[in-house]
Amino acid sequence: MKLYRLGVEARHLVTRELASGELARHQTADYERYLEEPEVAIELDQLDAVVDDILATTAPYDAGIDRIAAPALHRALPLPRREAARPGLWRFLAVAHRPELVRHRWENRSWASTRARFWAPGTRPDSNAFSRLWWIAELTLDGDSYRLTEEVLERQQLATQLFVRQFSHHRPAVAAFVDVMGDATAEEIDRIARELNRSLSTLVLETMDRAEVERLIRELRDLG
Repeated sequence: MKLYRLGVEARHLVTRELASGELARHQTADYERYLEEPEVAIELDQLDAVVDDILATTAPYDAGIDRIAAPALHRALPLPRREAARPGLWRFLAVAHRPELVRHRWENRSWASTRARFWAPGTRPDSNAFSRLWWIAELTLDGDSYRLTEEVLERQQLATQLFVRQFSHHRPAVAAFVDVMGDATAEEIDRIARELNRSLSTLVLETMDRAEVERLIRELRDLG
């Protein structure tokens, strides 16, 4: 099987039956008319092996899945950012190709959040599950190393507070935040992330290196 985009007209395929597992997967005939060819050709054998391994070796709804899955999914999908920015790719993977990964990672407690985890692209916790993990890995990758990816996802509070904010697109800022706040409480992480976001509204983040951002975060933490 190869990677496709799933057109926006297929939104009705995100059903409660699919989310619950009552419907394991849609039949190809249900979605093939909504498929679009991406700009890059990627076979999904490696991704399928990754998903199969995650399903076999991790407990359902365990947040630790993210730390394992993000680097593995990123390696399996060598996408340029331009193509990865197309929501249809992630919708195809979650809705048509491997919906079981979404169900395995997230318990269906809220229909609005569950539906978004199949459909809405982004890096928020309630984003498409494939999109979220791939983009967090992409934004934290340092050369060939996923060390920062794993550190961020080791604590969900860090990942949540970082990747709902624009400064998460600046890898040195993410690295600095993890270094300074890795031992912080959830309340501290939430507070400093909000204060850092406000501070950066008057600064040009792209001109700051990791040491400068780290110094700013330490100052904000000390003030608390």
